[in-house]
Amino acid sequence: MIGITMEQKEILNKCREDIKNGKNQDDIIRFLRQADLPPIEAIKVFKKLYGVSVGESKEKVMGHPSWRELAKDGDKLHDEIIKTLEQELNDND
Repeated sequence: MIGITMEQKEILNKCREDIKNGKNQDDIIRFLRQADLPPIEAIKVFKKLYGVSVGESKEKVMGHPSWRELAKDGDKLHDEIIKTLEQELNDND
């Protein structure tokens, strides 16, 4: 089970209230971005709210327009790390 912090509990409570008041998943994902949560924290909150898998939660959150730019930056960083590690491994051969 994924643990949550006190801040996440407060955000969860607000989101649950918003859902009761008619907010949809897009609204909730936008709110999580506006709350300035790190991506992994937003994914945890979304997972907890909707009872979906981590993979589905990541797909929904990071695929949302409000998170896309951050997701692209993360992909670029990931690619650079892999490239650097591969070069270092090849240099040591």
